[in-house]
Amino acid sequence: MDFYRGLFIGITSIILIAFFSILLVKTFTKKQVALHKPAKSSRPMRQKSQGRQSQQILEKQQGTSISKVSAPPIPSRKPTQQKTRGKIAIIIDDNGYGRDACRHIYSIDQPIAIAILPSLPYSKIVAACAHARNKEILLHLPLEPKEYTETYAAGYIITTTMSPQVIKSKLTDAINSIPHVVGLNNHMGSKATENAPTMKVIFSVLRERDLFFVDSRVTTKSVSKGLALKMGIPCSERDVFLDNKSDRNYIENQFRELSQVAAKQGHAIGIGHDRSLTWKILKEQLSFLENNGFKIVPLKEILTF
Repeated sequence: MDFYRGLFIGITSIILIAFFSILLVKTFTKKQVALHKPAKSSRPMRQKSQGRQSQQILEKQQGTSISKVSAPPIPSRKPTQQKTRGKIAIIIDDNGYGRDACRHIYSIDQPIAIAILPSLPYSKIVAACAHARNKEILLHLPLEPKEYTETYAAGYIITTTMSPQVIKSKLTDAINSIPHVVGLNNHMGSKATENAPTMKVIFSVLRERDLFFVDSRVTTKSVSKGLALKMGIPCSERDVFLDNKSDRNYIENQFRELSQVAAKQGHAIGIGHDRSLTWKILKEQLSFLENNGFKIVPLKEILTF
């Protein structure tokens, strides 16, 4: 009996030892597998951390944030500037007789010059209109012609027989009668502009008043430009009279000639007069000239010093 009890206990012990041995082996195997199996989230986390670190290093080197860096802008083309075919200045003479000139002056944006006769009923009014529109204002000084075609009040025209004192006095009064004057051009004057002593007196006043001179060039024998330059007066001279005939075809042809002169020598001065047809064609031609490559400029841009 004791033999069988001991046998039973021995077999049971062997079975229990075997069972626990198998259990220990399985547990050990699972742990080994778990130890050698990579965690699912460990690799991406390392990549993210490394990417962030690399970005921070690059930002530190470049002094900027990569997230704020954008593609370089596409370089824009500079607009090509059309070469000017020539500069053109326009003078409108004989202003002061009426105030209609103001209406025309207000309708023109380009920098034309307004030449105003002294002591006429509307001389100051037209000067005010021109000044309000930033136009150059010239004294249109009446000078002695070789032949009179109109009648003028006594003493209105400066003549070659006047003394220097009288010429200076009359010229000073004429300048003072028109506000905002920047220069002078001659009305008539075929005789006076050929006379050096007379023009020398006139230029001495212009020099004192810091005014320029434009020779209307009513005679080919004028001494004005050469004398003005010699005396240090900024000056120029007329190239084309625009409206010696009050006829559309004629005036348009004169504008065409003006543009040809400007294209040839780089600049040109045209002189027209305070007439309705001239004003009308002037507005048309200014736009036409600009659209064809010419630049309308103030007189001061093409004066000779």
